[in-house]
Amino acid sequence: MIIRVFMLFVVILTELYAGKLQFPEINNWQKEDTVAVYSPSNLWERINGAADQYLNYGFRKLYAVDLRNGNVGLALEIYDMGTPLNAFGIYTTESPPQKEKLKIGTEAVVAAPSQGFLLKNRYYVKLEIFEGKMTDEMGRNILQDVDAALSGNASYPIELEFLPQANLIKGSYAYVKTGFQGLNELENCLTAHYKSNDSEKFQYFMLIPAAEENSESLLKKIAEKWQSISYMGNTIYYREIPYKGIISIAIINDRAIGVTDSPDQETMLKRFFAIFNEK
Repeated sequence: MIIRVFMLFVVILTELYAGKLQFPEINNWQKEDTVAVYSPSNLWERINGAADQYLNYGFRKLYAVDLRNGNVGLALEIYDMGTPLNAFGIYTTESPPQKEKLKIGTEAVVAAPSQGFLLKNRYYVKLEIFEGKMTDEMGRNILQDVDAALSGNASYPIELEFLPQANLIKGSYAYVKTGFQGLNELENCLTAHYKSNDSEKFQYFMLIPAAEENSESLLKKIAEKWQSISYMGNTIYYREIPYKGIISIAIINDRAIGVTDSPDQETMLKRFFAIFNEK
């Protein structure tokens, strides 16, 4: 109940704080047409084949326009994803992880010569070059102008703070809407990668309840399919995934938190012990 009420409060607060979109004017770039606005009902007209993924992450509106600067033409797309967590999810899904993360908005990536990506509050911004080439400096300048026009604070989604912080691999957060680790029962999973003291890599993850759910209701369908074990007064549900090891989950402080890639039960319990100590 606590986390359900809290998450609803976060959504309402985000709606109030983000405000209305003031479409940006980009220095040295001219609009080639008027700004087109797309809703969930016609998003496929703009990104046919990719619309379902955006809708899955809570897409609300898309504002799109083509811009030109000399012999360079680009499409500027601003997606209103409804909440900072939804925007974070689609941003981490599409932006190249190996590229330098820039402190523009919440975070930005310039993948010259063809793309740029920006995350800020509930907005996900994408640059796509369709003529000529974009330099790193050009991409940064455009994203800075967009950032200045977008309302809302530039903090990362507050939900990221709920995952364990010890041994976290920087920049490894992701938000997976469906089929985490290939399992249909694991939806709305916030996750990050970790490196243990013996250099083994694994993930902690947390199930994010919808407004009408709580952590206990999320575990019901898992309890029906997974095995369980009692540990330190908690029930841990677990199952083995072929070639990946044991995945497990328990309720800790009203949050459904899990661990992946454990080679055996002893390692699994050791990783839960670390969470219990941190909390």
